[in-house]
Amino acid sequence: MKLVGKIILVLMLGFASRAWAVSWVSASHTICLQTTASTGVACTLAAATTNGNTVVVSMGLKTPTRTLTNMQGSVTNAFFMQNTPVTPNGSSNGSVLAVCFQCPSITTVTPTLSGTSIYALTVEEYASVGSLGAWASATGSSTTPSVSLTTIDNNNWIVAAFSNLGNAGVITANTGNLRDAGRTGTTSSFSGIGACDNTVAVAGSVTCSGTMTSGAWTAVGLELRTGSSAPACASPCPALYQYAQWGSNTGGVPEAPNMHQSLPKATGANNLLVCGTGFDNTDGSHAVAFSSFTIDGTSFTAGPTSNDGTRVFGLYYIAGIAAGKQNLDFELTNTTYDIQIWCAEFYNVATSTPLDGTATSASGLTPSPIQPGSITTTVDNDLIFVAGLNDATLSAAHYVASYAAAVSPGNGSNNLTLLGDTRRFGPFAYFINQQTHGAINPPMYIDQSTKDTWGIAAIAFKAASAGTAPSGEYIAREIVEIPSTTTYRIDLPCSGNLRVDLGSTQPSQAKINSVVDASGNSDSCLGTCSGASGPQILHVDNAACNNSNYRQATVTMSNVSVVDPIHMYDIVGAATSPLDTLVTTSTPGATASGGLVTSGSQNQAHYAVSSVACTNSANSNSALNFIPSFANGIAFIVENNGQGPECGASSTGNVPDMAWFGGEDDACCGTLDSSSGYGHIQYNSTSTWTYTFNWANCLADTPNTGCASGTGPGNAPGSSYWSSIALFKAPGTSNANPPVLVIEP
Repeated sequence: MKLVGKIILVLMLGFASRAWAVSWVSASHTICLQTTASTGVACTLAAATTNGNTVVVSMGLKTPTRTLTNMQGSVTNAFFMQNTPVTPNGSSNGSVLAVCFQCPSITTVTPTLSGTSIYALTVEEYASVGSLGAWASATGSSTTPSVSLTTIDNNNWIVAAFSNLGNAGVITANTGNLRDAGRTGTTSSFSGIGACDNTVAVAGSVTCSGTMTSGAWTAVGLELRTGSSAPACASPCPALYQYAQWGSNTGGVPEAPNMHQSLPKATGANNLLVCGTGFDNTDGSHAVAFSSFTIDGTSFTAGPTSNDGTRVFGLYYIAGIAAGKQNLDFELTNTTYDIQIWCAEFYNVATSTPLDGTATSASGLTPSPIQPGSITTTVDNDLIFVAGLNDATLSAAHYVASYAAAVSPGNGSNNLTLLGDTRRFGPFAYFINQQTHGAINPPMYIDQSTKDTWGIAAIAFKAASAGTAPSGEYIAREIVEIPSTTTYRIDLPCSGNLRVDLGSTQPSQAKINSVVDASGNSDSCLGTCSGASGPQILHVDNAACNNSNYRQATVTMSNVSVVDPIHMYDIVGAATSPLDTLVTTSTPGATASGGLVTSGSQNQAHYAVSSVACTNSANSNSALNFIPSFANGIAFIVENNGQGPECGASSTGNVPDMAWFGGEDDACCGTLDSSSGYGHIQYNSTSTWTYTFNWANCLADTPNTGCASGTGPGNAPGSSYWSSIALFKAPGTSNANPPVLVIEP
């Protein structure tokens, strides 16, 4: 017989959590003492580490106001995560841990601090670490530096760093194994370091401690787990459906009093939607409340709010929300700027009388840590949603070096999940599955050189068997970042197996050179990234998602003189080889090649009618279609333009992912989206799909007054633009033109 065509067999394997046996590796352990103030000097290890082992760097800082902006190994793919906050003891000294999980072989480590400091540094190597667990911190003034945490697996380890002053002597062993210790000098002008580890056979409390001459000390610890599965959560366990965040301009011309944005996907029936909001109030024109906050006509219920005179901040929710809600409308009582909105949707939350305990909010707080105030819950297994916002005018100067979420002071529990944050613009959010009811006052630790004031709030919801779990291929998180330096560190918590990154600038303006994360994922870039024109689409297929709460990434840019907001999507349920390389287009002038559909440089016919209203007009929009070769997936689109902004979308299935506010135009505002277009379509057939961006592009328009004279319909073309689309398919979808299998005798 004769076989014509190809048969492809794909075997899908499920992997159970592996049990590991953690051990310390002695050959590479090293101590480096920096006796003069420095921002960081390379430390050469006693021996090269073994590929795949986990490397732990402990630092004792004499100047604890410094932040750790980077830790670099001798090879570029050795990615160190900062796993604890810089923990100070007043102004005397501080300690911090950074970990390279399943690290390539390295021979040096080099810290980078935000300013100069004398410091002591140790390097320890561990084999067979399954994952990273809880962190802990402690401070004191005594002869016994000590830190403890509660492990969740049998035979887990704690690794710890102690920091003391030079006049308190060299730390010696007490509880656990003291692997390295030393000091940079013998007076209080110098710092000391101790590196300790310990283990416990049965899950529970484990301690590392040392002995020294009495004095001020700080300690930080991290759990090295033998397992890699998520911590157990009692049923019904509140869980994430989706998360997204948006923002407006960063000061200057006030905006119209509203902002519009869309959730990545429509709400699931009977789920909980909770959103954080914040906006500038330096002129005192806003009360704590706003005129309205709705999603497709359904109003939010107010949770905790605060107004410190600089920023109005609050949490709002809808319990038992109806299915199909997606479009948010936030209406203020006056014009303002620095608007931030971030939303999370959960299932397995009570649909009626869902609140448990008193929601709290505080503002005007200087880190670290910041805490909202105590909530006393009454039932087990609550969902505690925690969110916060920077009070400062949002700019690159107010960059956050590190966030560290916790359930109580010094206790970064395994029972919390980081949803997302923005290091340049300040919003953060996480949630806690509180297993046992009682008082809770969850803190966020923020390492920031400018030491701004912040707001933080928390709200508790009861668990229940209710709502709709996500299914199929879906967007779990959408996070927006704007690199302010050519090498820029961000947080990338994850749930999925595909990441897609969209950059609106042309490579000739500001090219995304790479995005590399601590899970070993490195982006591949579709065609336009190497050219001079066109926006950028990058993706990571089969993305590893480990140590989600700690997972950080480094974005490298060709330059940052042109603002380039990067929309980063965490996608669950994508195919193993998700890029649809056979997609085509019928849009005149557009091309499709290797999975990238691009419009090329095009012009709008006319300016928009108004920059206040966002309406669809053939004279002031841009459209690009695609024909999938597979029936199910998500198409992502990004559009660069000469005079924005894109204010919405109007074709079937279109979801605009950028924020827009009435009166926004390219001359006024829109830093967080650079007045460009970002969006997606969840398609379900191999027919033709079209993405249509609507525009509101009256250049130099004054908000709320309509278009300036001479720029209305019938005048010169409104803008040039360039759109790009890429499709990422779900598993098990059929090809529109499958190969034919012919069996002949």
